[in-house]
Amino acid sequence: MSSLRILSLVLVSILFSAAAKADDRDDVLAANKAFAAAFSTRKIESMDPLWAHDGGVTIIHPRSKAVLLGWDAVRSNRSQPHDGQSGC
Repeated sequence: MSSLRILSLVLVSILFSAAAKADDRDDVLAANKAFAAAFSTRKIESMDPLWAHDGGVTIIHPRSKAVLLGWDAVRSNRSQPHDGQSGC
């Protein structure tokens, strides 16, 4: 394979990689923005679509240090009032 062909393939790979990283960055920023907006409503219903709903969901509360495993446990806990506030 010629040097020029290898260089061309490397450049194409770099361009596609940079585009994917830019898309990933935009996706992460959009998810963070959606999370902040939902969290600010203090309503669990706003956050439901943003969270995974499987057994891998885990949360540790800063005050209790209790580890909650699985969506059902997290959802149930987040629905309960904390410190006189409801929801999230």
